Amino acid sequence: MSCETVAGKRQHGRSHIVAAALDVAVEGYGAVHVRSVAERAGVSTGTIYRFFSSKDDLLVACLQHWLTECADVSAPVGTDRYEALVQRAADLTRQLCAVRALADAVTRAYLYASGTAVINAELVRLTLLRLFADALGTEPGTRDHAIAELMTDCWATNVVAVTQNRLSIDEIGRRLEYTVGIVRSA
Repeated sequence: MSCETVAGKRQHGRSHIVAAALDVAVEGYGAVHVRSVAERAGVSTGTIYRFFSSKDDLLVACLQHWLTECADVSAPVGTDRYEALVQRAADLTRQLCAVRALADAVTRAYLYASGTAVINAELVRLTLLRLFADALGTEPGTRDHAIAELMTDCWATNVVAVTQNRLSIDEIGRRLEYTVGIVRSA
């Protein structure tokens, strides 16, 4: 068996587990157990641990999958690039929070990632950064890229407040718009 075949099977197995975890995570953070994901995926718990170190590691991988495969990241509409950035953040918020229990599960795991889950958390951060930097049409090392980095951090922490009913989706939109306005004028 070639290395490509082994790598392809390994990636397929990982993707199958992430899909099963997403199915379970729509019931919320508390519903996600390695055993329940293994049952849904039709694999052993040992197979789950071959790919993921913990429940949080798996849930952070779910957020990464959602950002790269599920989120509709069509070109944001805005009169300028800063409005496009705010629109991109608002779109991601609405899409992810459409299933609040899923949003809570994956964002909670992302924000509190530790150990080897930090590797997947960094992938999520970089993906969010790319999505926001693309909305601004900016490259690393620029002031606007630093604004995209700030938006990445602000978005991640505020989405949790939406999932916990401490903020509405409209309120997070206003907060992010206000933040971008302040940074833009500085």
